[in-house]
Amino acid sequence: QEITRGCSMVKESLPDYDRLAEITAQLASSTAEADAIRTRLNAVTQRKAACDQLLEEAQHEYTALASAKLDLLKTEAKYAAAKDNTTRLTGENGITAGVEILCERIRFLDAEQVQLDSLTATAASSEQVWHEAYQAFIGGQAGILGAALEADLREKGEAVCPVCGSVFHAGQAHRFAESREGLPAQDEVEEMKQAFSRCEQARSEKAQKVASLRQELEIRKQNLLERTQAILPDCGSWETLLSAGFLPDAVYRFTQAEAEAKAAYETALRNAARQQELESTLSETRLEIDRLSEQAEAERVQLYETDSRLSTLTASCSALRARLPFASRAEA
Repeated sequence: QEITRGCSMVKESLPDYDRLAEITAQLASSTAEADAIRTRLNAVTQRKAACDQLLEEAQHEYTALASAKLDLLKTEAKYAAAKDNTTRLTGENGITAGVEILCERIRFLDAEQVQLDSLTATAASSEQVWHEAYQAFIGGQAGILGAALEADLREKGEAVCPVCGSVFHAGQAHRFAESREGLPAQDEVEEMKQAFSRCEQARSEKAQKVASLRQELEIRKQNLLERTQAILPDCGSWETLLSAGFLPDAVYRFTQAEAEAKAAYETALRNAARQQELESTLSETRLEIDRLSEQAEAERVQLYETDSRLSTLTASCSALRARLPFASRAEA
């Protein structure tokens, strides 16, 4: 009877061994699932920590670049002004080129002045020759008249001056102008007068040209000086502008200023681009952190459910093992 009861009890426990095997399989599967969830949760946690670090660093850098856009506007304006100043000083139509052109015009004016001085001297000499010839011609006319009066006195015993009407008689004391040899003829005097007129006309035309050039140069010098003072206020006169080292020093200073302004502008450009990049990075990182946080929470919920199921399965497994008379179905 005891053996019969034992056999009956063992026979009745056989389905529980099948149930234990099923629960054991479920327990192994849930354990593997829990391990996988923990692995995923750990990876998500690490990625979120990295994103948090990236967000902190990006936010710190972004704060340091808070004035990047304003700095870009300022440096761009400063660079444009420096470039404009350099162009106004050294460009194709700049002050340096203007000085060279005016200096060339001044040299041309000096050459014209030399020609004017030569024409003035020639005209003065021609005028003197004409005046002397004219005086000699007038004096010669008096000699001719005197000779005619002398001839009338000899032939007629009296003579009447055709110029003043005076009457001269033979035997009276008188003194007529003497006739001279080699005196210029009237047509020669006229030719000398015309030669002087031509010289004077050439001198006058050259004088007008020189005066016009001088006036033009004064206006252009004044305009160039005003343009120079707009960017070089310490240039008080044309002499200062032409003084040794003034323009080369200004060109050096302006070139250096432009190079420095360009470097500052390029730095501001990079900072502004980096700031814009950081804005995208911050936005994307915050979104990624939110997504990872949601994923981590979902993994935790799933892990909790899996751990709860493991606890239930473990308890069920322990309870079955406690009731069963043998360790395995094969033994039973």
